[in-house]
Amino acid sequence: MTSGADPTPADEPRIVRAGKWAWAAVGIVVLAAIVVSALAAVGGLVLPIVFGVVLAVVFRPAVLWMVARRVNPSIAAAAIVPRASLANTDFY
Repeated sequence: MTSGADPTPADEPRIVRAGKWAWAAVGIVVLAAIVVSALAAVGGLVLPIVFGVVLAVVFRPAVLWMVARRVNPSIAAAAIVPRASLANTDFY
């Protein structure tokens, strides 16, 4: 082995390899905890954004149909949203 070169994995003692694996596992756990904490912190913000994006995608064809018939896009969107709310209610 040359001086100053990193040892190959076969040359490393078992304890060194086990220590590297252990620290890698600790790092993965810490990273997972950070990701979960970040998602929990912004959870109240993410859900309304996702809901709005889904509504925009679902109702875009109806708005485009109205725009093709010379309706202002803002008015078309304003006309679609209340009807969508009525369509999702139960009239029992």
